[in-house]
Amino acid sequence: MAKVKIQGHASGTGILTVTAPNTSTDRTITLPDETATLSTFDPDGAQVFNESGADVDFRVEGSGEANALFVQGSDGNVGIGVSSPQELLHIKDGSIAVGNGTASNNTQVGRIGFSTDSSNSRFIGMECYRGGDAANGDLRFHTYGGDSDAGERLRITNDGRGLSQFTAKAWCVWNLSTPGIIDSHNISGISDDGTGITTVSIDVNMANALYSVVGSVTNSSRGVVAMSDLAVDAVTTHTREAHTGDYTDYGSTSIVFFGD
Repeated sequence: MAKVKIQGHASGTGILTVTAPNTSTDRTITLPDETATLSTFDPDGAQVFNESGADVDFRVEGSGEANALFVQGSDGNVGIGVSSPQELLHIKDGSIAVGNGTASNNTQVGRIGFSTDSSNSRFIGMECYRGGDAANGDLRFHTYGGDSDAGERLRITNDGRGLSQFTAKAWCVWNLSTPGIIDSHNISGISDDGTGITTVSIDVNMANALYSVVGSVTNSSRGVVAMSDLAVDAVTTHTREAHTGDYTDYGSTSIVFFGD
């Protein structure tokens, strides 16, 4: 086995040892003359890594972060603080995840999530869908808490409509035949003020009393709902028979609030 020693200092220190492979084939290394310039990495020049497209990962480590930058060789996904990125760009275990998803019909083609706390246990997600039916182009918003999906909260459809239980500022459905709220949003309670008269209290107040509120009754072709005493925190409803004017407690009355 041939060896070549290059001694860099007269004291005998700083010796570079080059060991040739264990083979009978000669190896020739041609050194440039004293006027030549050695080929070196130029940080100011253009560089290409893994131009052959080999399935090898590229990783940059930082102080306290083993995966400050991670390029996954198998699919080109890029992770920041992530050792196995699941999207085109995946940052810190779901704090931000951006990807082009899949191009098949009615499926997610892009998404982004934002963490709302340092442990990433609560975050909101925005997803864009494509496909061949009414879901094409929909933008859907989700909220998450405790690592569980709380479900779709708002959808903006491809025709510009906003679909959500919370699109209205507040709404309420109640029964005065058997008093009680059937379902509601942003309503703290109701009070029975007499036959056909109900005060509906708002949980988070309206910005002012200049809001719109509409109502209806079910299972009655003649029932009407009128409003009075509009305030930022409540409104009074009056339900009557239209042909007689008689106050009536209907089985189901509903109102919807729109405004700031």
